Amino acid sequence: MIGLPIRLVVAGAAQVIGESDIAEIEALAPKIEVRIVKDAGHMIPWDNLEGFVNAVADFRA
Repeated sequence: MIGLPIRLVVAGAAQVIGESDIAEIEALAPKIEVRIVKDAGHMIPWDNLEGFVNAVADFRA
């Protein structure tokens, strides 16, 4: 089990990481925080910069 603070940022408009992938990752790291950036594809910051910044700006390790 991973005990460090972790945040997974997922592109909401891409199929790179699906719901089953998120569930598997959550099983390995139960304390993970998942943020989904809507209207973003594979290149999240390029597709939705505001959504990306909102998803990562408050993360503290």
